[in-house]
Amino acid sequence: MRTCKLYIAVSIDGYIAREDGRVDWLRGDSDYGYDAFIEGIDTIIMGGKTYDQVRTFGAWPYGGMQTIVYSRRRAGTHDAQAVFTDEDPRLLLQRLREEDGKDIWLVGGGEILRMFMEMDLIDEYQVFVHSIVLGSGIPLFPTGTAETRLRLQEARRLDRDFVQLTYSRSPADEDAHGAGD
Repeated sequence: MRTCKLYIAVSIDGYIAREDGRVDWLRGDSDYGYDAFIEGIDTIIMGGKTYDQVRTFGAWPYGGMQTIVYSRRRAGTHDAQAVFTDEDPRLLLQRLREEDGKDIWLVGGGEILRMFMEMDLIDEYQVFVHSIVLGSGIPLFPTGTAETRLRLQEARRLDRDFVQLTYSRSPADEDAHGAGD
């Protein structure tokens, strides 16, 4: 079955971008497994603000992939890069998981992440913590995000600047009983 994965970088103080959406602080010495990750992806879901920000980066970086953008004001339309929707995320993922294909990447930003978390739709969280304190910006988890228990699967130091944390959903019976390892 196709899984929904979050693959995202964050500053040590929890920001995914500066307040204006820029990610110029995000630098490193390698691809940190991005090429291998993207080989397993053929569908991308992102929020409208993230889409608009990615469009400012130059050439569209996700050629050949199905891109679905959540946008109330553009829902039902499409352009050369993406289809815009306001479909219930549960129904969207159910439909995508029934189709043949690779995994699904929830690109961001924080608001769409919160929506997918509240519906328990993310199967795997890959969070890359960059050794920089921004002091302000767009938070990974916006205020009001519901408490969510995850299970740490792996923690790896990648180099002097990045740590990769991989989490999965915590099983429902663990949430109810507070069990864990």
